[in-house]
Formats: sequence, C-alpha cells, structure tokens
Amino acid sequence: MTASHVVDSPKWTIIVRGLQVVLAVAILGMSAYGIYWVAFGAFILSLITSLGTFIIVGYSVATSRIASLHSAYNYWAVLALDILAAIFWLASMADLAATRTSFKYPTTINGCVNYGYGGICYRKRDLEKRAVATYGYLDMMSACAGLSALNMSVFPT
Repeated sequence: MTASHVVDSPKWTIIVRGLQVVLAVAILGMSAYGIYWVAFGAFILSLITSLGTFIIVGYSVATSRIASLHSAYNYWAVLALDILAAIFWLASMADLAATRTSFKYPTTINGCVNYGYGGICYRKRDLEKRAVATYGYLDMMSACAGLSALNMSVFPT
C-alpha cells in the first residue's frame, strides 16, 4: 500500500530502472578506461552523468518502493531529476560523438608510447598538442556515445 502522495508506478518500471543502472555501469567503465589514457572532457561528463544516474535511480526507487521512505518522496523532484538526467545523457552523447569525430585517422601509435596492447598518448609539436588514438579506443568512444543515447532514450520513464 502506497501513501497518497506517492505515484503508484507499474512493476515494469523497476526493470527499466535496472536497465538504466546497467547502462550507466557500462558507460562508467568505458569512461574510466578513456580517462585512464587521456582525460577528455567528454569522458569526464559521461562519468559524472553515470554517477548522477545512480543517485537519481536510487532516490526514485527507494522513496517510491520502501514504505518507511515514502515521506521523502516528491513527484516533482522525481520528474525534474528524470528530465535533468535525460538532458545530461543527451549532452554526454553529443560531446562524446563530437570528440570522436575530431579524430580523422586512427593509428597504431608508431613512434609514440606504445604499451603493447594499444592506447593513446600526446605528442608535442610546437605549442599544439595532438591526441593520437588507436582503433580500439575510437571504437570504445563510439560505443560509449551509442550507449549514452540509449540510456537517454530510456530515462524518462
């Protein structure tokens, strides 16, 4: 039995919330891997968005399903947090896609730091820094952008 101010959501919303968390964990892992090599702003934004997703989903599920937490439930807060999360996932997806398109030619990092299994590094040339990325790193950046778009599409439940 739910309190009068708690929106009675169907049981399948728990499955959707679980999917949001699973996608956020995958994006969190890929973003952490990307930041390990070079801390692009796109990866930092997707990392923060993933962590925010855990907080938003945790608040929404806990306050709507646990009877002792019904007093902390506010349907306007849940709506605003879901909209905010969708906007942040949209921004993360767009930023990752824009960063991915800035790389024209993938490389195997010849003449740069090579860790045996690929990676990326910086090479200085005059005052300009150029990021060099492998095929795997660029594919991972594309997958992270795609999963961000998928998470954005399932967020407004």
